[in-house]
Amino acid sequence: MNFDVIVIGAGPAGSSTAREIASAGFKVGLFEEHEMVGVPQHCAGMLTVPGCQLLKVDVPDYVIQAKPERAKISYKESSFEFPFKVYVIDRSRFDRYLAERAVKAGAILRTGSRVRRIKRGSYGWIVSTSNGEEFESKLIVGAEGFKALSVEWVGLKRPQDYGVCLQYEIELQSLIDQKIIECIFGSNVAPGGYAWIVPIGKNMLRVGLGVRKSKKSPKYYLEKLLKERFEEYRIARKMAGIVSVGGPVTPSYTDGYMAVGEAAGQVNPLFGMGCLSSIACGRIAGRIAV
Repeated sequence: MNFDVIVIGAGPAGSSTAREIASAGFKVGLFEEHEMVGVPQHCAGMLTVPGCQLLKVDVPDYVIQAKPERAKISYKESSFEFPFKVYVIDRSRFDRYLAERAVKAGAILRTGSRVRRIKRGSYGWIVSTSNGEEFESKLIVGAEGFKALSVEWVGLKRPQDYGVCLQYEIELQSLIDQKIIECIFGSNVAPGGYAWIVPIGKNMLRVGLGVRKSKKSPKYYLEKLLKERFEEYRIARKMAGIVSVGGPVTPSYTDGYMAVGEAAGQVNPLFGMGCLSSIACGRIAGRIAV
């Protein structure tokens, strides 16, 4: 089967790119290695409300878990609060929503299709998947996230600087303030990074942290934080991931190939937030491809 474009990875960057190109009438294959888009979930799931408004990103109500309006920054014994409107979202459901929009625009979504290799062919690229299938495409868009292999396959540099993240979703016995998120800094809390406490329900929190070049594991620091902050809690889910913190990689393209989203380091290097920037960069990549 031939495609005009194959997008590798159905996260926010990949789905946004695929939708943009498919909307222009091109044949787009959106290849996702997992059986379900958005699974497993990795990030804290925060989208700033002003960012969504600026980029005109629709966030459906069914993916929103909380709508905090303030942020608290803590460092040792000091802290301060300021207005900060965010949507706390279920990233798995949001990623599926974005992929569905790409499909409605005409993209062909293939889940459970891990791209194992790409090589030059007479048509452009020959793409081999874990299913033993081969496809041809004029253009490849690498949107697999930090561990993107396609970037290396075409001779570009992958993001090098990164933080290792771990977070737990916990259930408390008491109700919580759903209007505030907290970010905690300090080398004793999260060396090279920071910790976050984010509401996702009346008595549910997403508590996590990212560390960079730390001698001890994220698990050590996260469980230390949980012990200090909460007397009783039940762990409902654990999530882990790696996030690029080195800034955008340049160049992020070569002949017949573009990297987008975290595969190109298009992540806020200070806070590690990359969902909105991935959507924005995906749209730009799609317009360039068209």
